[in-house]
Amino acid sequence: SPQVKAVCLALFAVNWIISMSAIAWTIHYRRKPVIRASQPVFLVTIAIGTMISSSTILFLIVDDVNDPSHLAESGEYWPATMACRMMLVTYTSGFVLTFAPLFAKLWRVKALMASAKTLKRIRIRSTWLFFLIGGLIVIDLAIVFAWNVNDPLVFSREIISYDENGSPTLSSGTCTGANETPFIIGILVFHLSMLFFGVYLCFKTRNINSVMSESKYVAVAMISNLQVLALATPVLVIVSGEPVASMFLRSAVIFLNDFGVLNLIFLPKVIALVRGDAIVTSGLTGSSGSKQTRREGDMTTQTGASGTTVSQ
Repeated sequence: SPQVKAVCLALFAVNWIISMSAIAWTIHYRRKPVIRASQPVFLVTIAIGTMISSSTILFLIVDDVNDPSHLAESGEYWPATMACRMMLVTYTSGFVLTFAPLFAKLWRVKALMASAKTLKRIRIRSTWLFFLIGGLIVIDLAIVFAWNVNDPLVFSREIISYDENGSPTLSSGTCTGANETPFIIGILVFHLSMLFFGVYLCFKTRNINSVMSESKYVAVAMISNLQVLALATPVLVIVSGEPVASMFLRSAVIFLNDFGVLNLIFLPKVIALVRGDAIVTSGLTGSSGSKQTRREGDMTTQTGASGTTVSQ
């Protein structure tokens, strides 16, 4: 349906415009305290992740409309087949790039809290965190690679009914595989594990200065993502036999997830910058005489007689 495809393209365009605006805004105001507290490189990575994830919509709307030879009926129409395989890459890598920076930052704050309790001084550099993000991406792409090697998706069109002259009157075109269920479960378990552990980290770092750990907004973003997936999954199963409805629903899920993350992560910073809010540097809740200081690029904690110091 051209109308449904147009709506899906509009959803893609909205997220891309917001993502590019967020990147430009972050770079422009990168020296402002509210941006430095969240580390510009992580904010840009999140925005790039939403752009890649939203690009999945472009592959979802590809079909065999330009297939005069009817190659899709035998699964040999390569433009649509490649779109089926590429959407796996863009969705998984975009998801990890969006949530891994948030996951890494929260994990770092939790590690620093633990070191403060043991009266040890540690420094966790951003370089190590990027290795963590890269490792998560490798795991996700490894599952996708195994899927494409062992059971690659193929776009095929099934003729459902014919008229009295033998001409097709109803057909359905979908991305199919011989045994894709184990790979779908693998990706789903990995993504849900990231989200649930992220929510756990948000809970553990809830008493840290919200500008530094952003646990409140990150938690809302992750829980929102879980809710969308929980609501969409049974509906996707129900409409699996309706390609147009399935295409729109999957596009809407991707849009809502990325749109929600962009607004929850960037909008509070935009508001704080417009208001000119000061960066509060109060220490860990419950620690006596503690304080927090920041330095771009890495984070340090040390504990002495005067209390706990955390720097970012």
